[in-house]
Amino acid sequence: MIRRRPPLALLAVLVAGILGAGGVGAQTTALPAAASRPIPAAVIGKLLEQVAAKGRDSTLPTAIASALGLPGAEPWTNRQFAVRSSATGAIHAIAAGVRPDSDLVLSNRGDAAITIFRIRRDGALVSAVYFFPLTQTNAVLPPTEAAHDFDEERLFWIRAIDTIGADD
Repeated sequence: MIRRRPPLALLAVLVAGILGAGGVGAQTTALPAAASRPIPAAVIGKLLEQVAAKGRDSTLPTAIASALGLPGAEPWTNRQFAVRSSATGAIHAIAAGVRPDSDLVLSNRGDAAITIFRIRRDGALVSAVYFFPLTQTNAVLPPTEAAHDFDEERLFWIRAIDTIGADD
């Protein structure tokens, strides 16, 4: 069971950092072939519906946006939606740029770090970063690690998307 969470101050700051500066319409290249399978188009469509219906306006901090490869000259305006996993307690979020051609950002907040993924609208992984809230630092994930972590996030959303609307 997935519970939709109201925005918390910390979550808003952290996820905003996950979802905020940059590259509307920028050309992106997905990670090399070692990267995992994309999120299916039907799941992306349902996620975008949830973001549109229940999301909150936000911006992503420049440092995280730059680490993900999003242009950081100005904040990346987006709309984000978050849920808490009842199985693990982790907070999962998705953010969509306000323009229809912008990339998406997914995040998974664990105990020590937030894993942040930049994906194209076709569901393909572009880049991934760990953000460490205690130190306010981030680290770019190597492609193999990014692919592994993205596979887990992809499976979370595939399994959860149909139960999110039922929990309202």
